[in-house]
Amino acid sequence: MSRAGHGRPPSRRTRGVALLTMLLVTALVALLATTLLTQQARLLSLAGQVDRYSTRKALVLGEEARFRAELRADLAASEAVDGVMDAWRTAQERTQGPGTLYRRSRALDALFNVNNLTSPAALERFGRLLSQLELDPQLASQVADWVDSDETPRAGGAEDGYYWDQTPPRRAGNTPFPTETEIPEGTRLTRTQWLRLRPFVAALPPAFERINVNLAPPEVLATLAPGLDPKQVWPLAQPSPPWPDVGSVLGSQAAFAPEEGVLATRSLFFESLILVEAFDGAFTLRSTLYRDPNTGQVRIMSRDFSQSFASWPSPSKDKER
Repeated sequence: MSRAGHGRPPSRRTRGVALLTMLLVTALVALLATTLLTQQARLLSLAGQVDRYSTRKALVLGEEARFRAELRADLAASEAVDGVMDAWRTAQERTQGPGTLYRRSRALDALFNVNNLTSPAALERFGRLLSQLELDPQLASQVADWVDSDETPRAGGAEDGYYWDQTPPRRAGNTPFPTETEIPEGTRLTRTQWLRLRPFVAALPPAFERINVNLAPPEVLATLAPGLDPKQVWPLAQPSPPWPDVGSVLGSQAAFAPEEGVLATRSLFFESLILVEAFDGAFTLRSTLYRDPNTGQVRIMSRDFSQSFASWPSPSKDKER
């Protein structure tokens, strides 16, 4: 005789609990698998982004190395002259690996060094540049007071006494401009004034005041001939072939003689702006470089990975020659 209830099939309630347990376990497994797959996809996507970023950056740095090599080769080929026909000045646009590469370059010492305003002669040159650009010549004193180390204002300038009365109160910079790409916060220059001035100035070491007359824009070259109307000097700008030496410059126009100590035909400071567009993204690099005239070594002074390629300083329209 069998025991009561022995072999009785599971009740509906028991079967329901088992089924629910299986469904919950299945759902948990599916959720875990989905989470793992999502995390894996994110990691793969991140790895791809890092790889694409690294590729763009490598292409930019490779082009910077190419530019440095061009500068070294240029010095070896022509020790005394940098002119408008030099290969390193040629704008680049070409397919490079998975994307397109662009490069522009210029000689910074063909521009006016905005950090060299301590001497009366430099201040006068800067004033002549401002006048050509239809800017207030007194801005020269204001910029000079911003970059010099003293607290004595020049005539028409501004030091701490002026800036303390502004809102908010602040002090004069009393330090060189770190770059010409952005106006230092707190100066009396407006952004409109700075954008007008920017294509003609560079932020170089304060003691440096030489200007390469073979590459100087017409407006900058005209500041070196104080006795002439700028329109008489503009046709001499960026000659081809270039002046081989300072003597040739003086021979072509005696009005440059008062500024003979500033004239140069060889460049030491350069700037390149490189853009790579690849993998639906872009990478830019602005490099400031110094080329040693004795050893030919090209040293990187600064790098900026944040500048927009479209904001490269544009020179004024060509002067009539």
